Amino acid sequence: MNLKVIVGAVIGNKKKNPDKFLMIKRGNEPYKGRWSIPGGKVNFGERMIDALKREIKEETGLEIETIEHICTFDEIIRDQKEKLTHHFVFVSYFGYTIAGEAKASSDAVDLKWMSIDEIKRLYKKKLIPEASIVPFKHLRIVD
Repeated sequence: MNLKVIVGAVIGNKKKNPDKFLMIKRGNEPYKGRWSIPGGKVNFGERMIDALKREIKEETGLEIETIEHICTFDEIIRDQKEKLTHHFVFVSYFGYTIAGEAKASSDAVDLKWMSIDEIKRLYKKKLIPEASIVPFKHLRIVD
């Protein structure tokens, strides 16, 4: 297994949904079937901001602006036999939509603008992975 750098964004919409954030339902492992912030892998030779904009556009059809760094952290995932299956470095950002219509595609099988209460509820039910909650914690939006 290789170390992968993953970029993701907490995305708001100032005009249409000022109190909600965009979440996608993952179509692939890891986190298949669970809700997360949109994002994905940084390709070799690609700048993180460019990767973030590309992944957001691929998964949601949206273009974003602002892009303020929130936090960087890692996650190591092991299977039931303790074998290493994934090692990620997550780089999380905050941004706002500037163009496009939200529509799930690529790795996203669904998307939804969610309130903080809904995000908290899904997290407690383990339908949102820790890696997608950490940025909200750093923004002090979620405890």
